[in-house]
Amino acid sequence: MFKIPLRKKHDDYHVFSFQIPTPFPIGAENSYLLLGDKVTLVDTGPKTEKAWKTLIYQLNEQGFRIKDIDQIILTHQHVDHSGLLGIIKEQHPKVRIYAHPWTIPWVEKDPEFIQQKLNFFRELFSENGLSWEQIQEIEHFYSDLDRFMDPIKIDGILEDGMNPEGLRGWKVIHSPGHSLGHIVLYHEKRKILIAGDHIIGHTSAGAFVEPSIEPNEPRPKSVLAYQESLRDLRSLPLSRIYSGHGAVIDHPYEVIDNQLDRFERKKKQLEGFLVEGDFTVYELMKLTYPNRYYQHLALYFAEVIGHLDLLEIEGKVSTYKQGHIIKYHLEKSSSH
Repeated sequence: MFKIPLRKKHDDYHVFSFQIPTPFPIGAENSYLLLGDKVTLVDTGPKTEKAWKTLIYQLNEQGFRIKDIDQIILTHQHVDHSGLLGIIKEQHPKVRIYAHPWTIPWVEKDPEFIQQKLNFFRELFSENGLSWEQIQEIEHFYSDLDRFMDPIKIDGILEDGMNPEGLRGWKVIHSPGHSLGHIVLYHEKRKILIAGDHIIGHTSAGAFVEPSIEPNEPRPKSVLAYQESLRDLRSLPLSRIYSGHGAVIDHPYEVIDNQLDRFERKKKQLEGFLVEGDFTVYELMKLTYPNRYYQHLALYFAEVIGHLDLLEIEGKVSTYKQGHIIKYHLEKSSSH
């Protein structure tokens, strides 16, 4: 049996937060322990010795051991949130791991999906103006990230509207955007949200481009999904958000509105560039982030193409092909 901790991390005594170090610029990742009929860990931190020791130490500090955890809920597949799954399962084989179905191929590293993903990105980056050298640079970056998470089998799925077993009062909300399989946990009575990377107080989480889980399906519009997910969450009664990074958010609507405003500002910026002519995504990346576009090509690519998706849906831009390359063109009615 686990020992009930004597001291609390937050006013919500059922929620304990652990700050797990990462080797990434975003800094520490926040994992959460939820007490209910089952002890639930939400996210884990990356697969590093420092992260593992920190998780164990912080669990022990609150009166818990790894074997007290009944289940792990994964908000999304990124390695800073999922990397310790394999080690935890090795130490505690009975723990069950849950995730959204769209997260599973990433975490289990399904070989067919990995090949599909590789082909998808090579074609997408190439037709939007990136060179083969830049595409290889992105592939090496993500290959390097792989060492922070071993493949792990998911035991059960969590979909929109489900109530996780052993967590009375909590509901799963599918919140695509930062990743397509991203989920958050909402407690309506206490008006609190475990948000993963969907909402971060001090920075924009970003909406990454991902292939569809189904082969040969059109590319999902990540920023559009993100915008819609944020609007859905904004309609909920919220008093506090526990984010995947940074401090607890006690002004939820302000943070959500700032992110929604950012979408509008970024769209206007891209419209301004397109007044001057037709551009590829890569050319627009260089105009939008002139001093840093090359530092994280995949991130800035996702930012630009995602906001171009919004403009295209609004009928403000269209595309055409020049040989193999896609160019974006501002519709005349939009430039007035």
